[in-house]
Amino acid sequence: MPWHYAITDALVALMGGFAAWTLVRASRPLAALGMGFFGLAGLIGTLRITSGLIEPLAALHVTASQLGGLAGLTLLVLDMPLPRRHLHSRLRLLLAAAAAGVAVLSPMAGAAVFVALLCAAILMCLKARTMAVAAAHLLMLLNITLVRRSADLGPDLSWHLYHLIVAIWLGAMLAAEAPVRRAGLR
Repeated sequence: MPWHYAITDALVALMGGFAAWTLVRASRPLAALGMGFFGLAGLIGTLRITSGLIEPLAALHVTASQLGGLAGLTLLVLDMPLPRRHLHSRLRLLLAAAAAGVAVLSPMAGAAVFVALLCAAILMCLKARTMAVAAAHLLMLLNITLVRRSADLGPDLSWHLYHLIVAIWLGAMLAAEAPVRRAGLR
């Protein structure tokens, strides 16, 4: 694995860590933990590549990326900044429990659950008229379905573009927080 793969993994680690720290300070522990899972996957990937421990850390990196990413997205969906009348807390908790159960029982289904969670998040955001957050989730949905492991892009470009878009998505989600808080939706 070429060393330059660490660059965009490090970007995910930095953005995830910064977003988690910012959300902890804003008293948003679920969202902070969700962002932290993405940052942790990026950190493990960065360490895996820069240390030369490509194979020994491969399983840990895959697990952190797949299960950590699914857990992180689940926490972000649970803590989405929506108007109180649109929270549907029980439905969200049920969705989160189902997502976690499916991923643990069948890791192969994790990608489908991730896509389903992104679609649910987009629909909730559209209903609540939080368009910036909906757009961020749509960007990530396109990233998962069109960019990640794209044969047309090749391994290097696919890797870097995928990780760059993950970092942009994390930053866009964090940036969308300020107007939401000012509008009184949280």
